[in-house]
Amino acid sequence: MAVAVLTLNRALLESATQVLLATEVLEGDALRAMLAQVQTPTKWHDWLAKG
Repeated sequence: MAVAVLTLNRALLESATQVLLATEVLEGDALRAMLAQVQTPTKWHDWLAKG
């Protein structure tokens, strides 16, 4: 499941990497805005329910 999450959010991870390389910091509103864009795989809720 972790690979699916990373694959689905690869562009977002690359954006975060660029921000971190440029500024060395990702916090506050910028971090919240980035986290709001995170996508979850369609089977995520089923996987979590199984524990």
